[in-house]
Amino acid sequence: LWVGVPRRLAPVGDRAALAKLHDPDWRARVDGLLALSQTPFSPAFVRELTVALGDEHQDVRNMAVFVLRNYGSIVVPALRELMRDEDLLVRYGATIGLIELKSDEPEATAALSEILGAEDVRLARMAQNVLVNLGPSVIPVLLADHESASEVKRLQVAGVLERMRTLKEATLRDASPETIQALADAVKYRRALRAPAVRLLLLIHASGGASAMAALEQVSHQKSELTFLIEGSRFVGSEQPMFSILAGRQLPLVEPSVDVTSPAFKALAK
Repeated sequence: LWVGVPRRLAPVGDRAALAKLHDPDWRARVDGLLALSQTPFSPAFVRELTVALGDEHQDVRNMAVFVLRNYGSIVVPALRELMRDEDLLVRYGATIGLIELKSDEPEATAALSEILGAEDVRLARMAQNVLVNLGPSVIPVLLADHESASEVKRLQVAGVLERMRTLKEATLRDASPETIQALADAVKYRRALRAPAVRLLLLIHASGGASAMAALEQVSHQKSELTFLIEGSRFVGSEQPMFSILAGRQLPLVEPSVDVTSPAFKALAK
């Protein structure tokens, strides 16, 4: 992104700054964006910024991203509204703006969640990348409307959960109780998310997440859920959570060295 932005600029009126955004010279358009970055936020600016996000010149696009991030989450409501604008370029720019903002505020996360269902696969993938990097804190918002979501969005959400297993242990360990409960509910009620949700719960537990074991025990009372836990244990390479759960349920004793792929171990799920 653009660097070396001056802390202060010569006074430039809002109208003059906005007029520069339509100048044929890309340098003038960058100057206009610089002026806006030093101007108190107004929702009226956001539409112009979305157009600049689709500018033909890379430096103009980069500066538009800088201005959005400089304003922060205050721009989210206006961007969400512009996602439904009649102008295709404005809709596209608003979507890019929300992705580039990379905010973990609930409203921004909800907007990113909407983008997961976009017909443009590239935009959906970009939103998925941001949500994965924001970490487990976005999961409750991400799963909130899963039942009414399109099939495309459901698959994208499953992809977010699946890719979060690559996050650092410290990030997973800090998963909130709300996040862990959302994952437990996904295992119990949302069939398409069972496998990635179980794997993520097991990884959170392996990373030291305090309440993950309680959630794993909570979802282990039905045969189908227990099967997912067994398969998830194989995936993360640790059977210890499963042995703890099985011991608590007074099932037949299983030696710690047992092969979880064996028919005998799988029979415990019956």
